[in-house]
Amino acid sequence: MASRFDFLKVLDNSEVDFKEEFDKVILWNAIAQNGKHDFSLKAITRQYSLCEEEFKELHQAVDTNDLVETVDALCDLFVVCSYYLFLIGQTPSTCGFVINFDEAVEQCYYPMRDYNLNKINIAYLFGDVLKALASMHKGKECLNNVLDSNMSKFALKGFLEDSCCDMFVTAQVIEKQSDRRYKNVVPIVSSVVDKETQKELEYVVFRAEYGNGKIIKPPYFIEPKIKEIIKDFI
Repeated sequence: MASRFDFLKVLDNSEVDFKEEFDKVILWNAIAQNGKHDFSLKAITRQYSLCEEEFKELHQAVDTNDLVETVDALCDLFVVCSYYLFLIGQTPSTCGFVINFDEAVEQCYYPMRDYNLNKINIAYLFGDVLKALASMHKGKECLNNVLDSNMSKFALKGFLEDSCCDMFVTAQVIEKQSDRRYKNVVPIVSSVVDKETQKELEYVVFRAEYGNGKIIKPPYFIEPKIKEIIKDFI
């Protein structure tokens, strides 16, 4: 039923929507896999393992009273949980309700589990992470900073060409700067379709082991700056 107070909802600050950030995660993974997603059980299991790893990072950060690492872990949990839910075919709510930040992080620290399987319920954990990011000062800014940093691992092929940056030479530079820790680095051109324009975009991704290894950070990679964003609260 309509209320005379409905017009006030435009200024409501009780929840924060992270739909745009969720979509960024899906796009990043599409670029990383040449426009495709792997929905196999093996890929889903691997993604769940990433969720567990980041959950442990959150525990370590909280246990050592490290505010910056706690925020970083929350952002990373958003990333890995988002993609896990996407892979298993769920379309989760992306709205985080504002509560006390410490209470929100505590809910993340003690997540709901599927006790029959002895596994973390990722859908519930994701909801708790949304609440934590919604409830903290500059939470959305921190998350976007991490997402932008992740995205800087890629570059539009056209941008590199306009900058007279040869992607094969860049691959050699990456190997040299890593003291050969990364070997046989090659550039891979990944094609994705822009949802808004429906135009095909080509990104350059650098991978080791002739393209079969991990994604390698290029020289133009931008490190996240969470500490700088929340410096007034440290």
